[in-house]
Amino acid sequence: MTTPARVAEVALRGVEDDRPVITVGGFAALSWRTQRFAPAVMRTSTRLQAAREARQGRTVSGT
Repeated sequence: MTTPARVAEVALRGVEDDRPVITVGGFAALSWRTQRFAPAVMRTSTRLQAAREARQGRTVSGT
């Protein structure tokens, strides 16, 4: 579980180690690695997610 204390701990360690990117949590680390090594996969995933959200928004608003 990611708690504020855990985020602070990881962030401070990242600053101490002078890391340019500090990821906290499994999904953030996976997303960063995907974007870093397979950017096309991440762009496609983002587009699909945006399209899904747009469809759900139209369904909720009734348009």
